[in-house]
Amino acid sequence: NASEFQTDVTSNLLPAFSMYIPNLNNDGHDTGADYAAQWFSNEFGGVLANSKFMKDTLIVVTFDESEKLFGNNQIYTVLLGANIIPGSKVSNTTTHYSILRTIEDNFSLGTLGKNDLKALPIKGIWQ
Repeated sequence: NASEFQTDVTSNLLPAFSMYIPNLNNDGHDTGADYAAQWFSNEFGGVLANSKFMKDTLIVVTFDESEKLFGNNQIYTVLLGANIIPGSKVSNTTTHYSILRTIEDNFSLGTLGKNDLKALPIKGIWQ
């Protein structure tokens, strides 16, 4: 539950994998990027500044749709964590399935046998 996130962080009770999906206001869908950025800063700014928490944590911020403002329906995604090479960029084409495949490989889960099966995991940005 999102209302328990900060308590779980403080108590060191987050599981090895967590997925946090904000509501339509906080994700900027109904409010815009400035609102979403402020919400993200308020919600996650403390953990991003906490080197102990971020030591083995990866935060993936991604959007699920585009109005094709950037051509080819490109979606903004950023990976945040101490194990990311600062300023690095993924050079190959990636999709949401690439993120899924990266998670599957990290936890040795195998694939779903669907679009993730042929997706390349994210490489070249890890320290």
